[in-house]
Amino acid sequence: MEGLDLDDEVTDYMDSGTLGTILHEVMEMIYKRLRGNAHSVIITSEVIDSISRHVHIEPYVTRAINYHYRRKGRDCDEQLTGESLLIGRVMTTYVEMLLRAEKQFTPFEFIDAEMKIEGRMEVAPGLEVNFKQVIDRVDRVYPDAPDGGVLRVVDYKTGQDKTTFTNVADLFDAEKTDRRKAILQLLFYCNMLARELKCDGPIQPLIYLFKTIATQGIVPITYNKRPLEDYRSVNDEFLAQFNAKVAEIFDSEVPFTQAADSHACTFCNFKSVCGRNTGDE
Repeated sequence: MEGLDLDDEVTDYMDSGTLGTILHEVMEMIYKRLRGNAHSVIITSEVIDSISRHVHIEPYVTRAINYHYRRKGRDCDEQLTGESLLIGRVMTTYVEMLLRAEKQFTPFEFIDAEMKIEGRMEVAPGLEVNFKQVIDRVDRVYPDAPDGGVLRVVDYKTGQDKTTFTNVADLFDAEKTDRRKAILQLLFYCNMLARELKCDGPIQPLIYLFKTIATQGIVPITYNKRPLEDYRSVNDEFLAQFNAKVAEIFDSEVPFTQAADSHACTFCNFKSVCGRNTGDE
């Protein structure tokens, strides 16, 4: 693949991408500080209470905003002012709400954040592809019995991502305007994490929606209106669809085409590459 990425532009406002990056980093710093150099750390309600205070969260928010938004140094503790200060207060509130919501899972085991996994996988006979992924967070909960618990792959989202789906094939349907891309991504993460850890047990994909935590809390992904507690329950069909789609991408006989619905290109950062006219057609 060509490795195209967005230009790192400096803006006078905080875009959604920067907001997400900062919140991801704050959560990473909070839990990695607790873990230290250990393999994992047990998070109890008391631990969450101890960090659910401005004095423990604000320094991380300040450093992340200074670096990603104000373009200061990596560990800059310069006091926020004006718009940056207001943004920092909103982010601190978001993080506090998430931490309070997480108390429903305590005690849980935090394993890693921004976990990098790279490798190769065979998607069709004679076709292997490289993959590289960064998982927002991996932890383990113990819902019922001390039988090893359930691994979770958690994805933080600051947008309007949906947490429900009724058909695995719909995850790969390019014609759908509300395709559940976050769920597709998480199911792939579950596969690669299982391979990395040589885990044949349950792994639950989960989306943390910052925008709805205050009103809905942390809710599971649902498949046909039932909680998806283990990716394996849909994985045979998922892998078949995934492998077929990737094989199609690499098939030289199948040409690349523009999106059938031009509205999908309206806010695309790469529309100048394909020359799609997104005006009235």
